[in-house]
Amino acid sequence: MNNKPIAKWTSLLLAAVLLIAGLFPGTVRTAAADPLPGEILTTVDAAAVPYAGQWTGNTTQTAFTFTGSMWWSDAWSWMYDNVANANEAVTFHFTGDYVALNMTKHDHGGIVNIYVDDALKTTVDTVNPTWVESANVFEQTGLSMGAHTLKVEVAGKSVATDAYVLIKSFVYGTPPSADLTPPPAAAANHTLVDAAAVPNGGQWTGNAAQTAFQFTGTGWWSDAWSWMYDNVANTNDAVKFAFTGNSIKLYMTKHNLGGKANIYVDDVLQTTVDTASAGWVESAMVFEKDLTQGTHSITVEVTGKSIATDAYVLIKAFDYGTQPPDNYDPPPAPAAGHTVVDKNAVPGSGQWSANAAQTAFAFTGTGWWSDGWSWMYDNAANANDAVQFNFTGNSIRLYMTKHTQGGKANIYVDGALKTTVDTVNPYWIESANVYELTGLTQGAHSITVEVAGKSIAGDAYILVKAFDYGTASTDPGTDPGTDPGTDPNKVVVNADSNPHAGAWTTSAAEPEFAFNGAGWWSDNWSWMYDNADNANESMDFRFTGTSIALYMTKQQQGGIVKLYLDGLLEDTIDTYGATWQDSVKVYEEASLPAGSHTLSVKVAGKSVSGSAYALIKAFEYTPSAGGGTSPYKFKLINVTSPAYYSDVNGSSVNVTFYAPGFTSASAESLHAPDAAHTNAYGYMKSLTSPNIALDQNDSGKGTFTFNAADFPKGPVAIHIRAWNAAGESDDSYLQLMNNAGSTAWDGGPGNTRGTVPAAIAAHGLTMQQVYLDDFTALPTISYTGAGAAQYAAAKPDPSGWPEYGDAKFTPPNYSYGSAVSNYSPFSIVGSDYMKIETKDWGTQIEPNWGQKYTTGFLASMGTDGSGFVTQPGSAQYFETRLFLPPNPGLWPAFWTLTPNDPNGRPGNDELDVLEAYMGGNPTTSTFNHHTWGDGYGGIHTGGSVSTDSLGSGINLAEGWHTYGMLITQDTTYYYLDDQYIPNSSHPTLDRSWTVGNYFMINNAFRQSDADSYRGGFDRYGSTAEMYVDWVRVFQVQNTGFTPLFDDVSAPIGGTVAIDIQRDAAAQALSGTYNLTLPTGWTVASGGSFASGHAKDTIVLNVPSSFQQFQGTIGITPVSGGTAYPTKNVSFTTKGLYSTAISPSLNASGGYNLNFKYNNLSSAPLSNIVVTATGPSGWTQTQTIASVSGSGSGTAVFTVPALDSYATASYAFHAALPDGFSFDIARPISGLSAPKAASAITIDGTIHASEWTGAADIALDQASQASGTWGGVNDQSATAKVKWDDDYLYLAVQVKDDTHSMTSANIVDAWAGDSLQVSIDPARASGIVSGGPHLSFTAALNSSTGAYGIAVDRTDYPALGLSYGQLLTRSHGFVKRDEPNKTTTYTLAFAWADIMPSAYAGTKDIGLSFVVNDSDGSGRKGWLSYMGGIASGKDPAQFGDLIITN
Repeated sequence: MNNKPIAKWTSLLLAAVLLIAGLFPGTVRTAAADPLPGEILTTVDAAAVPYAGQWTGNTTQTAFTFTGSMWWSDAWSWMYDNVANANEAVTFHFTGDYVALNMTKHDHGGIVNIYVDDALKTTVDTVNPTWVESANVFEQTGLSMGAHTLKVEVAGKSVATDAYVLIKSFVYGTPPSADLTPPPAAAANHTLVDAAAVPNGGQWTGNAAQTAFQFTGTGWWSDAWSWMYDNVANTNDAVKFAFTGNSIKLYMTKHNLGGKANIYVDDVLQTTVDTASAGWVESAMVFEKDLTQGTHSITVEVTGKSIATDAYVLIKAFDYGTQPPDNYDPPPAPAAGHTVVDKNAVPGSGQWSANAAQTAFAFTGTGWWSDGWSWMYDNAANANDAVQFNFTGNSIRLYMTKHTQGGKANIYVDGALKTTVDTVNPYWIESANVYELTGLTQGAHSITVEVAGKSIAGDAYILVKAFDYGTASTDPGTDPGTDPGTDPNKVVVNADSNPHAGAWTTSAAEPEFAFNGAGWWSDNWSWMYDNADNANESMDFRFTGTSIALYMTKQQQGGIVKLYLDGLLEDTIDTYGATWQDSVKVYEEASLPAGSHTLSVKVAGKSVSGSAYALIKAFEYTPSAGGGTSPYKFKLINVTSPAYYSDVNGSSVNVTFYAPGFTSASAESLHAPDAAHTNAYGYMKSLTSPNIALDQNDSGKGTFTFNAADFPKGPVAIHIRAWNAAGESDDSYLQLMNNAGSTAWDGGPGNTRGTVPAAIAAHGLTMQQVYLDDFTALPTISYTGAGAAQYAAAKPDPSGWPEYGDAKFTPPNYSYGSAVSNYSPFSIVGSDYMKIETKDWGTQIEPNWGQKYTTGFLASMGTDGSGFVTQPGSAQYFETRLFLPPNPGLWPAFWTLTPNDPNGRPGNDELDVLEAYMGGNPTTSTFNHHTWGDGYGGIHTGGSVSTDSLGSGINLAEGWHTYGMLITQDTTYYYLDDQYIPNSSHPTLDRSWTVGNYFMINNAFRQSDADSYRGGFDRYGSTAEMYVDWVRVFQVQNTGFTPLFDDVSAPIGGTVAIDIQRDAAAQALSGTYNLTLPTGWTVASGGSFASGHAKDTIVLNVPSSFQQFQGTIGITPVSGGTAYPTKNVSFTTKGLYSTAISPSLNASGGYNLNFKYNNLSSAPLSNIVVTATGPSGWTQTQTIASVSGSGSGTAVFTVPALDSYATASYAFHAALPDGFSFDIARPISGLSAPKAASAITIDGTIHASEWTGAADIALDQASQASGTWGGVNDQSATAKVKWDDDYLYLAVQVKDDTHSMTSANIVDAWAGDSLQVSIDPARASGIVSGGPHLSFTAALNSSTGAYGIAVDRTDYPALGLSYGQLLTRSHGFVKRDEPNKTTTYTLAFAWADIMPSAYAGTKDIGLSFVVNDSDGSGRKGWLSYMGGIASGKDPAQFGDLIITN
């Protein structure tokens, strides 16, 4: 290789020698030139060396040597001379390898000669028509590291007047110390590919053994200097690394001979990286990208250099990986002496405070809820809502669900605050151990979980999973725990019987063990263990016996394992312990049938931060002489005849099943009502005696016979239950197609398909059936549903996301390679039902997503908008009748979406009539409503109902159920089996009324849900069958002329638009609208209508003098002399008043909430009653006695506390004397800014004496971080706020291991280390989501040292600001302290820049700020105080800043 460099340190030494010898001459650079990145710069100016007077009289300074006596310092300039003093000079002495000179340019500027080390470098004329305070007139890089001089010599002038040379500052640089830190260890589910993983020596293209990389060109080399490098002279040489995952990081070495490289991902150019650096940085992360999960490639291509010498690109490592999967594991089983209190122990449904039957908990606030989504949860907006659990013991453990919408909770024990937990997490952790306390005195205690806000934008929720209390060991040292081996009839397998050292692998020498994964290890620490990050690695212990016990070590780094016996999930064990317990019996099964068995231990993650491990101590079993291997799963009902989902054609059906481990069983099935059972929904009729004995000599065999003709024709489910004396049990559902059944009763209350749904009658509506499919024949189905197809076989998603879950939505007659040929999940059974089959193919059939299941999906609208969609603007009712299969993991649903708005408004509304999660005994039907794509968070809420509370208690797998939803203009309601679900209604979502809806029926599947049940999906075979009897839609048929809404808002001095829909007959008419209008109103347009239009719009003018709060508009269509029925539209006038709501401090140390009513009319008002409500049931009522015309009045409410870090939801109801009332919701927080006693110094330093009284705003929690955050040393910050009559002051000190911001424009600095500040001056006057506000960016360029504050957004033209503009009325200083790794922003925002005159004097403004973090390859993360900046611009997410004296 002709360009191979010598060893690293040798090359650095050679470069230094060449510099000293003058063979690499120093470079005179322009003002735009920069020192190498990483250079440590020191500025010598008036702040560093202050002085006043004649410089030659300054005997204390040693930085300068002066020639001549006229160099001067005063308020005009720090260091200057008159050009009349020719040849006078100042020599600056420094030690470094870089120097720059900044001078002031002005209209009397003189000329100077500039020398470095007494060699003339250039001559500079500082004359300029305008004043430039600090102009970079000279730079030199590439000096040898050592002592040098820079001399500035007076050399004349080019102007006729007097002239002066003004020196602003000298800047010199030194290279940083070499950073030899290796790349960080790979995170969980990540792999680091570097010299250790793929070693090499010499030319890479000659290494035939390696397959990880593909090289272009022959210049890539490996030796002791660098693992993988190339000379930049070899332009376009490249290396491509292929990987499978969803993220990639690239580490390269930066150094003073660094070259440039293009970075491609999947052959698309992402960025160009320059690795030139003043100092050696062994492992700089130069690129990072998140991707979709799959196969990808990253390519590094040699592309040149930015330095004069030879240059090289050095690759240090690639790091790729996968986001951890969602974890739906339940809490671990309680230890001995402990009790778990969860949904099984204390079931709930609906509002907890309304559950008078439960006595385990005491609730504060009414927001605590229970449904199919979570056992016990509350909205983070309900600040201070709390649940208290009382227990007796000496230890307590709290499990909560962590998820992307996780909120914050304060945890109290016995009334004392212990910690604050943030449950936000990038993926779902069903049962996270968030708090544990041992060592309490034995006795009565309480634990309280209090809602404490959120650290994210949008809605957030606190989900409590379980409480675990009891008596725990208080010994702080080692607890030997339980010692296996004391029973002489049992065999112990442990370190004594099977000593081992090093890696465990499957070996013929130890046939009792089999290992999956390379992480299992043995050493002096533990006999058999694995890292908890090695997800799904497992080991099998094979034995022949009748009992098995597993002993593990519990400790502070304990991980989580799943235990399987003979392939069935038995338990999930968390081996975390506050103290070391060397040997704990975590699992035991004492009644196995004699024979061969396998106990499997699978690594399943961790509930602690940092490293965690699963430590196996011993296995203990009771041996048996034989018995063989049972074909039937232990403690699981296995039906062998008839087959699951088979047809029954004869009346007498013999059922055979096996339930090893159980002694008794019973069976029942849904039967028609009879004289003894009059419930129209039927009853569960026993098919056996209450207790049939199972044959213990034949794997728990049971048999029974039933008469199929006695049960309904069509799908039926036989519910079999088995149990033993220990209280253990299993439930199984044998679903059959009963062709021999009776047609007299179809499994529900009458023939509901032919009756009017109760919802329609209950609301007095007159509807017509606009859609019916009773599935007597197979409809046309295609994947997209476009064109003539009746249904789409996948979600016609406007965002192009038609699939979800772990089963592929499959259209009819479809093939997947060689695995699936011409298959359809849809079929019609007996001209009566649509069958939708979900099938496990046992092999991967969809390579992009790795799916091995298929299922069916029906959508009434196609991707092209064809198909069935309801008409907007009228009440509508959706209903279907379903028979659901029992297989665990199934996720059947009946739901609606709105199509795209024809007027172009973004977003869609989703209404879930049914979401079911099958497995076990499924009794819960869930309903939800969501808004998507229309801003932050959206609406995402719902509830659930138990089948035990409606109908006859038939669960979702036992029989038919109908699921319905009624949408009216104001409210949407949900129904189960033709009965309204209590508390299910919610305000109708806008698009579901104004755009229309299409429906979907599907049977999705989630593998993680299936895995949480013993036997999983396949306990019922490889298929599941869902039946659809019919789906129908009713809608009010608007006849003639119908307003889209029956109430509108009327702005004073503005216009009112009223949309009129016309039916087919009315569309043929033309004529006029005779309008009955309020006094003074006039018609702007739309007073007449023409034929051929489906919709008209009437626009009315509202006079500016109008002062009536509310009233009615009459609309009478007239055509050909015929007057059609008058339609009335109510109106509410806007513009008669405004409000301002603001918090303030009060004299008692608490807060006031000030509700100000501004009367915009000329008429006086009296007795305005205002009621305020807030978190934890807080409420107060105040009366504004009188308000004059055009005057205002204020109601003041007191609250004891407000959170400085999160807003809480408050609501205000104002009632006026004439019956008019209105409501305002307002999020409020409580950060205050005290007034400064004097002007604060803006110099990049936080002077403690100037900031007395200002609260610290700490940004140092994971919940405040987004993106990639490596802890407080990676990035953290503390901020303070003050004000005076001229400025709002903000100081932020950032702890940051690497400061990198190289953008030439401050406004673009958000991608580097920077500070973004957003302000809403109108916060008190009303919060508008996505509304007007101001945003600024402050930054320090790490290459040039330039800093400033730039305008990022200005929605107030009167302020005279423009995008990208650097503020001049406001000022700031950003300083980097490299030794201490801090960057300090001191900013003074002039009120003239941030406060429009309309809001002058306000004492409450909206504030949010973000500290961005970059380590050199773009923004990798950020810390947020409040929201509304980094992920979109929304002042509704800002906090309140209280301006106080």
